[in-house]
Amino acid sequence: MIVLTGFEPFKGYSRNPSWEAVLRADVDAEKIRVPVTFSGAREWAERIAEMRPERVVALGLAEARTQISVERVAINLMDSRMPDNEGYAPDEEKVYEDGPDAYITRFPVKRLVEKLGEEGIPAYISNTAGTYVCNAFYYALLHKVGGEAVFIHVPPDEVMALSTKKAYVPLEHMARAVEVVATLR
Repeated sequence: MIVLTGFEPFKGYSRNPSWEAVLRADVDAEKIRVPVTFSGAREWAERIAEMRPERVVALGLAEARTQISVERVAINLMDSRMPDNEGYAPDEEKVYEDGPDAYITRFPVKRLVEKLGEEGIPAYISNTAGTYVCNAFYYALLHKVGGEAVFIHVPPDEVMALSTKKAYVPLEHMARAVEVVATLR
């Protein structure tokens, strides 16, 4: 089984392109909308691990990015000036006290970025998922599910760009990226 995840809206937005891309992706998969909370990140990673998926493709929004970024590393750190959707803003806390400092996915990120490029989808490898909820979720997935999980940060889509005036990637490209990642062998 393949699991696809995206996040609920946050920061006052009415939608989140990470979830919209998951919904639009034509993939036979379990699709889960994750809350933008540090506690929810751990809780959902543990629930997903119980499902014993063969692959997890997780998406999150990175407003300042202009391309799809495939995350290689998740760190055992939660540190945020911006509170999550429950109002919690951790200060240099661990995702799991008993976990290593970082995990590196076993997913073939270089091959994935090359494949996305062949599809005409702008993408690059990122070596940091940050220290907000996206990283906490990715770290928890790698801690509980293992290396067949990969996290992809997406920039705003065309709808979000109307209000933010930021660079965007069309939602159809994001959905196609999900399809490519979910089926990459």
